[in-house]
Amino acid sequence: MNKTLIWGAKVWNDFVSLFFPRLCLACEQPLPYQEPFLCYHCQLKLPETNFHLSVSNPFTQYFEGRVTLENAAALFFFSYKTPVQHLIHQIKYHGKKEVALELGRLFGVKLAKTTHFQGIDCIVPVPMHPTKQRWRGYNQAEMIALGLSNAMNIPLDKTALCKTKLTISQTQ
Repeated sequence: MNKTLIWGAKVWNDFVSLFFPRLCLACEQPLPYQEPFLCYHCQLKLPETNFHLSVSNPFTQYFEGRVTLENAAALFFFSYKTPVQHLIHQIKYHGKKEVALELGRLFGVKLAKTTHFQGIDCIVPVPMHPTKQRWRGYNQAEMIALGLSNAMNIPLDKTALCKTKLTISQTQ
């Protein structure tokens, strides 16, 4: 890409940010130009589990005897009033599809580097009831799955499962 175009885009973004600053989705401080949605400080505070590095991990152990799993992992530990909670709220309640997509991509890059997440045929997102999806506007799990799919170069199958029963929120 032409250096003049890159420089021009940066100047334009800097000018626009004077009036409409891009803010970190976790701490709401101004974001540097190159950061997509989290400032560097908040990125460092994200509590990664590293569960993807081991076939037997606390996530898989939780599901033992409940469902048959070949492999499973979680990207982050969840705690209230942390950047992880803020990101989830941005995805779930503020329509930040790009955050869900990017988190899926980040996780997909990590999973693709491990041997026990090779040979996957497809990625299936957890479905939402159509009524709830219309109300929310999109399926957050589907966006995360799309990021995984893109990063791992594995097909996404949105039709393998469907949710037929409208259930109440589990947030309480």
